[in-house]
Amino acid sequence: MIIIDFTRKIIRLIISIFFKIVKSSIFFVARLKVFLYWKVVGFRNQAINQMHFNRSFNLIRSISLNLNFYIAPLVGAIAARVLGRKIITVFFLTPAHWAWVKTILIKMNGTNDYLIQIFYIGEPPLVEADVKCENIKYYSMNGLRPTLMCYPLVPALISDLYLTPSSASARMCYLKCPKIVFMHSLVDIQGVYEVDSFDEYDYVYCAGYHHTEEFIEYFSNRKLTGKCLIPGGYPRLDEQISHNSLNGIQPSIVGRILVIAPSLLSLATEKDSLLHELPKIIESLTKAGWHIIFRPHPINMVKGNPYEHVLRELINSFRNNELFELDISKDYSVTYERACLILSDLSGTAYTFAFGFLKPAVFYEVEQSNSIYAHGLLSGFRTKLGDVAVGADNVLRVVENCYLSRHEITPKIFKTRRDIIYNLGFSANYFLNNIHFIFDEKHHSEWVYL
Repeated sequence: MIIIDFTRKIIRLIISIFFKIVKSSIFFVARLKVFLYWKVVGFRNQAINQMHFNRSFNLIRSISLNLNFYIAPLVGAIAARVLGRKIITVFFLTPAHWAWVKTILIKMNGTNDYLIQIFYIGEPPLVEADVKCENIKYYSMNGLRPTLMCYPLVPALISDLYLTPSSASARMCYLKCPKIVFMHSLVDIQGVYEVDSFDEYDYVYCAGYHHTEEFIEYFSNRKLTGKCLIPGGYPRLDEQISHNSLNGIQPSIVGRILVIAPSLLSLATEKDSLLHELPKIIESLTKAGWHIIFRPHPINMVKGNPYEHVLRELINSFRNNELFELDISKDYSVTYERACLILSDLSGTAYTFAFGFLKPAVFYEVEQSNSIYAHGLLSGFRTKLGDVAVGADNVLRVVENCYLSRHEITPKIFKTRRDIIYNLGFSANYFLNNIHFIFDEKHHSEWVYL
């Protein structure tokens, strides 16, 4: 009996130990499985992250997914190289970007020294019908599949220079060649662009001395070197001045026509935009007999833009007002020729209007605003181009004053334009006459090297 009880205890003990071992093993295996799972996930995420930022991988992936986009530009570039021609790669984010560098591209096209390959998204560039473009080729990027970085690459593999007025596009170009950006706007750069918009450019074609000073600070703050600031000028402005001169357009327009051109409405500009008070402003101006031409920023009018409904509601509220007119044309020239004044907030188009047409600009500023846009170098010249209206209640008064004193303001605009803008009237020639400094990587005595 004693032996039987002892045996039973031994068996129970063995069974208990067995189940404990099994239970511990199951728990260990589960813990090991979780440990290995997260290790695998970590390695996978690390690999994906490396591929995500790896240019070679993204380029190979882009070529494999979009081979048909690469073939024609590559064949053209090889043929140009055989003929000893320089290859200029150009990128346009919008059709209107053509106007910002067209004088340069047309002059390049007039020689047989260059092959210009223009890549664009959306609609084709707004090239005038009478422009002969034997040495300019156009390539649409519509339908091109993006990289892991979520944006498409410019499908060019051979180039001597990447040129664009689209500030953030350098990250879309993996070409091993100098990259130059032409300033899209005359406005100060503070707060207008993403903080890394210009990081990958080797050259910046500065419109005026304010850009040079601000980019020195910008690249210093970003701790970036190997950059060059070219005191080049603003080809878009030169082209507008030339157009006005050839067509005999004079600044002394007497009609009470005011164009209202707000800046791009975004999270960055919301608090400083005049759109908040625009219904009240338009109401007061039209009651005073002003004919309003409303020219909204085209990006805000694109279907699906988060601010589209704001503009649509504003337009609909004044559609029956005979003194209210909507302008959504792609070229502002005709509208700016008609108007005697412009009202804007943060947009560089107010400076283009004043400098290009020698007519006063009224700059709207939110009351008690501490906007960074109001403290840039160029912003300090606003009163020499017209005046600043602080708050909606002051807009009508400032507009009337600028209209009555427009003939006195015009000489001030002329002088300010001459003092600020580089190479006024020949910015395109300046670039072409000195482009060899970029190709040959030579030091130019007038350029600022950082």
